[in-house]
Amino acid sequence: MQCPVVKVKFDNEQGYYLLNESDFDESKHELFIESSETENPQTEDIGKSDASVSVAKTQDAGAAGPKPPWASRKTKS
Repeated sequence: MQCPVVKVKFDNEQGYYLLNESDFDESKHELFIESSETENPQTEDIGKSDASVSVAKTQDAGAAGPKPPWASRKTKS
């Protein structure tokens, strides 16, 4: 069962708290309105990197790969 909630302005880090929609009273509470900046301030700079990164494809640890050509040759003794 889901209970609908609303965001109400509050003096904390997030700037709001969740309140059951049925408990909301306009005379006591003020709705919190989100702006695009307050939604995810930590993700603003994701994907904006100045440094280049080199990528190397490696074989998974423990995975079976093709044997190098010298592994199957017999040595003369």
